[in-house]
Amino acid sequence: MAEKRKCGCAKPGSVSSIVPDESPTAKICIQTEAAPLPVGPYSQAVKIDKTIYISGCLGLKLDPNELVEGGAAAEAKQALKHMGTILEASGSSYNNVLKTTVFLGCMDDFAAVNDVYKQFFTKDFPARSCFQVAKLPLEANVEIEAIATIVEGEVAAPPADGGGDDAPPPDGDAPPEDAPPEDAPAEDAPAEDAPAEE
Repeated sequence: MAEKRKCGCAKPGSVSSIVPDESPTAKICIQTEAAPLPVGPYSQAVKIDKTIYISGCLGLKLDPNELVEGGAAAEAKQALKHMGTILEASGSSYNNVLKTTVFLGCMDDFAAVNDVYKQFFTKDFPARSCFQVAKLPLEANVEIEAIATIVEGEVAAPPADGGGDDAPPPDGDAPPEDAPPEDAPAEDAPAEDAPAEE
């Protein structure tokens, strides 16, 4: 039987295992610098086998003590972006989220948060619970946690609005690795100054 040890904090951008990796019950702590670091003694996410438990995400800037401006809707969008980043670091994606829990500072924000939520979960919606709470950390208006799974063979999707101008093209548009540059002359084409054969 695998010996369990007290979980240590993973280095940024890495994962840490507290039982041997070959065990199906290995507990892996996920931590990525691409999302705000925890504001307390907890991991961004914990993975056991093919299940990922994501801690509550707040609408924080990368400075973990500053919320984005714009109220509940803006915070929900930022929180879900961070969730996508953590999902990607865990090898999963929004499509594989099984359940979310949404905590609101005021239930009057329910509709506004829903409008944002639908931009990230567009079909086959995960199960969900939503609660109004007395107070959230850092005076936040919304916090969202999730449970997700990992599907073998699926490439982890980036956050919903991820990808920039330098993002690689889809596989179907990528040129073969040994393809010559577009402006390279054909191999059998004669040089421009070569004499014509008699």
